[in-house]
Amino acid sequence: MIATKFIKTFALACLALLLLPCVSFSKEEKTMTKEDYLLEIDIVKAALEKDPESAELHNTLGFYYYKIEDDENAESEYLDAITYDEEFAVPFNNLGILSLKKKQYKVAEKYFNNALKRNPKYAKAVYNLGVTYFRQKKYIKAVKYYYKAKDVDKEYVKEREDKKKGRAELEKALKEDPDNDVLQYLVKKANEEENK
Repeated sequence: MIATKFIKTFALACLALLLLPCVSFSKEEKTMTKEDYLLEIDIVKAALEKDPESAELHNTLGFYYYKIEDDENAESEYLDAITYDEEFAVPFNNLGILSLKKKQYKVAEKYFNNALKRNPKYAKAVYNLGVTYFRQKKYIKAVKYYYKAKDVDKEYVKEREDKKKGRAELEKALKEDPDNDVLQYLVKKANEEENK
């Protein structure tokens, strides 16, 4: 009886998972083509010739490599950024993104936690850690970090809320874990919300 009440109470709190749709990234998105990114890569490389120890430039170069799906060079640049500034949280978050993309969840957790050690108010890393836990089916932790991200930067989280995509994520999770009471409840509530 107590367990059922806990699950229902927890499930209500978990409705936020409906809003946990995607992974964010640490650079504002611009509409750019691959050719644009290649041009930017050349510009940043030229800047690095003048300032080879700039963590910000290495991080930016890593981001541009990431955008053209050159994850190996992206990772190398993020690691260089950390080498030149161990307290720079952004490249840790970006390494977490690469790890998440490769489904290396424990590694992603490590990187996001390292970003948060350097900047506990870094909403992107908090949010991404929640996504990492969701992908590992650690729903309680996912909800915790979703709410923590909302506490840190409500607008950032609001910009990423996509109920349709979140619902699809929940349904996918339920297919993988059909006996999960919390997921069953969340999908039921999502369907009810959609039918209102």
